[in-house]
Parts: sequence; structure tokens; C-alpha cells
Amino acid sequence: MASDVLYEVCVEDLAGVRAAARGGAQRVELCAALAVGGVTPSVGAMRAARSAAQVAPTIGVAVIVRPRGGDFVYSAAELDAMRRDIRAAQ
Repeated sequence: MASDVLYEVCVEDLAGVRAAARGGAQRVELCAALAVGGVTPSVGAMRAARSAAQVAPTIGVAVIVRPRGGDFVYSAAELDAMRRDIRAAQ
């Protein structure tokens, strides 16, 4: 059953994607500001992570969509920003 386990690592940058792949992770969750629990990374960071993942094609990249640290109760404006971030991540 160990083969059913998916190893995902939270990373903030290109070096993290590469290190996760070398360490055997199957997927990374790309974040910014992990010190505050992670927020949505920049579009540039998303593109760089995708480029790094092409170097290690066995690794998937997921992007956290979170406008700020703290609780998970979002205003209408924050939800709108999150929808835009999702489109950018796609």
C-alpha cells in the first residue's frame, strides 16, 4: 500500500521544486510566505515552477490560492481576487 501514498512538499521557489523532485516528491504545492501559512505566489513564480517541473516531469505542481494569512473567512473582494488567481494559475 505504500505505493498509494502521494508525497507533496510545500515550496516557495524554483530551487524548492527541484529539491522536492530530487527527494522523491510526486507533487509540490507552490506557495509564497510560508511563514504565515502560505499565500498565493506571483504569476512569475508560477511560471518558474512550471519550467522547473518540466525539468523533472514526474512532479506535479499545485498552487495555493489564499489571499492572506489568518483565518479562512473571506470577503467578497477577497473571493473575487481568488477567482482571478485561479484563472492565472490555470
